[in-house]
Amino acid sequence: MNNLLRKMIGLFGAMCWSAVVLLRSMGISGSLIGVLPNLGAALLVCYLIDVILFKNTKFKMSMLISLSVFIMAFISEVIHDLYLDSPFDKLDIYMTLLALSLYLLVSKIELNMTEKT
Repeated sequence: MNNLLRKMIGLFGAMCWSAVVLLRSMGISGSLIGVLPNLGAALLVCYLIDVILFKNTKFKMSMLISLSVFIMAFISEVIHDLYLDSPFDKLDIYMTLLALSLYLLVSKIELNMTEKT
């Protein structure tokens, strides 16, 4: 049961990303399809860095991972705005923040459960 919640978060992120790839290949689009990759990618990247690279991190490391992912997402939006003629999308940043908040909540809950046992 070690890291079960974080594994579920990582699986949810992978499923969101996969669903977007599948739906876009079928020609389906919409506002949810536009922001869902940010949610899925943030959750999946946090999971991969946290569980695979660091293995059972402390909450401070989870916060550092979240900050790093947010900075990468923000830089990505700025690059898209400046060089790829795609406007800066606040919804993408909001979805990334939502995903990172969810990740930090799950990480805190899981670390508290580990400390109690």
